Amino acid sequence: MVDSELLVGARLLASGTWRASHEAFETAWRRSNGEGRDLLQALAQLAAALLKWSEGQLEPAATILGRVRQRLEGLPSQVSRVDVETLESTVLELQERLALREPAPAQVRVPLGVEAAAPADRVGVGAPCPYCGERVTVHVEPTGMSLEQYVEDCPVCCRPWVVHVERAAGRPTVTLAREDD
Repeated sequence: MVDSELLVGARLLASGTWRASHEAFETAWRRSNGEGRDLLQALAQLAAALLKWSEGQLEPAATILGRVRQRLEGLPSQVSRVDVETLESTVLELQERLALREPAPAQVRVPLGVEAAAPADRVGVGAPCPYCGERVTVHVEPTGMSLEQYVEDCPVCCRPWVVHVERAAGRPTVTLAREDD
C-alpha cells in the first residue's frame, strides 16, 4: 500500500500546490527510513525546485533539480509503488524545460502504481483516470451483462468516475468517464 502522506503529496504536486506538497513529502520523509526515505526526500526537493522555478529563481531551481536526479539515480526502478524510472524521466524533462527558460509547469504527476491485486473472481483492466490522467487498474468480473455501468472513486485523486464495462468475446474492456460529464 502506498503511504497516505505520499498520496497527499502526489495530489498536491499534481495540482501545482508546490509549497504544500513539499511540506507533505517532508513530513513523511522525516518519519521514514530506507529507500522510501530517499524517495520522499527527492519528492520534497522536487516540490521545492518547482516552487523556486515558479517564483522566477531559475538558478536555485536548476541546482535542486540536479540534486533530485542524483538522489533518484541510486534507487531501484520502483519504490513505494512509485515508478522511479518514469519520475527520473520527468525530472530530466523539467531540467531541459528550465534550461530553455520556459515557464514553470502548472502541475507535475508522480507516477504511482497504486493498483492492488485483483480478487480471484475478477480481472484487472488498466485505464487512465479522466481527471488526473494516472493509469489505474479497475477490477471487474470477467462475465456478466454485456454492458455495465457504475461509479467508483479514483485511488489516486479520489474523484468519482463512471466505469463503463463492455464484455464481448474474450476479456472485458473498461472506459472511465468523468461523473460530471
